[in-house]
Amino acid sequence: MNNQRRRLLESLQDDLTALKPILEGIIDFDKLKAAQSKLEDVHANLEQAKDEEQDAYDNMTPGLQQSERGELMQQAIQRMESALTCLENLKESFETLDNYSFNDEVDEAFSNLEDARQ
Repeated sequence: MNNQRRRLLESLQDDLTALKPILEGIIDFDKLKAAQSKLEDVHANLEQAKDEEQDAYDNMTPGLQQSERGELMQQAIQRMESALTCLENLKESFETLDNYSFNDEVDEAFSNLEDARQ
């Protein structure tokens, strides 16, 4: 490799080094962890509320289940289930971000450039 390309690779390494703090600013992993924790709490509490509502409905007599109150309870249970599905999708999105390490990719690219300069 000639010196001109070595200097170019060195410059690219400098660019990668400058990129790391920018990437860290895009995703604040401390805030992400806090959001994940809050989301887990909301999910757990909503699931408990849905289960309690389902138990209350299940313990009603068939006549009460067919009443307006029973129908409203069923609607509420279905809406809570839908909300839980949305929260589960959101949790998966958070996990994808959490498992992906931008800095690892930058470090690997940096290392590969370092090796290429040899």
